[in-house]
Amino acid sequence: MYENLPHEHLIVIHAELPGADWEGTLEHIQKTCYEIPVYVVKANKTFFEMVEHRGMWPSPAFRQCTSDLKTAPISKFIRKFCKEHHYDRVYNCIGLRAEESDPRALKDPFRVDKKLTTKKRKVYTVLPIHDYTTADVFASYGITLEDLANRRRLYQLGNKYKAIMAWPFIYTYVAGMSRHSCKICIMSKKGDLLCSAREDPEHFKRYVNIEKEIDHEFINPGHSTPSLSTILRESQSKQLQLL
Repeated sequence: MYENLPHEHLIVIHAELPGADWEGTLEHIQKTCYEIPVYVVKANKTFFEMVEHRGMWPSPAFRQCTSDLKTAPISKFIRKFCKEHHYDRVYNCIGLRAEESDPRALKDPFRVDKKLTTKKRKVYTVLPIHDYTTADVFASYGITLEDLANRRRLYQLGNKYKAIMAWPFIYTYVAGMSRHSCKICIMSKKGDLLCSAREDPEHFKRYVNIEKEIDHEFINPGHSTPSLSTILRESQSKQLQLL
């Protein structure tokens, strides 16, 4: 988009989730968007406040974390920005890819956003890299999957500085994450949860404690994911073996 569209027509919107985002997320966005304006939006509640109020975690079927904490504040910003700047056409471009999951593979990469579209404003949802493979994404910055694997080995051996040196993406991929989402995501597979527990065990323990408080396990039935307490114990066991 940066290479093919007039820059004055581009803005970046980031929905920040305090306490749930990986450290360095906003800084990475600002660093990689060149001179394109970056706007940060926040919901009127945090992820943990939402969970406490509902007494349960989000689920793959009811992803209130996405709808309430990301989509809603971004949609609110789009309405306000269009009104203030007299825009009547918007292309809301999102980096979802078909390879990431079966539901995402079924998404139309170009469709009208019926909720945001009015008589005076037309809004389209566009998925510019919907057909990209993981290899395609990294190749866009001259990185191969072999290079990523080598950096991950260095990272796991404790040579983190060398592992992320001159790495153009955010460090979480080198740490072992298959995708950059919240630190702990209801859609995460076991490998990503183990990585999150290794990277920030104290943050992970907070989720484990909340599981007990609300008596509701943070699980993803689609991936047969164990409870967070089981994940945490396994991650600690693997770290001891590595030491």
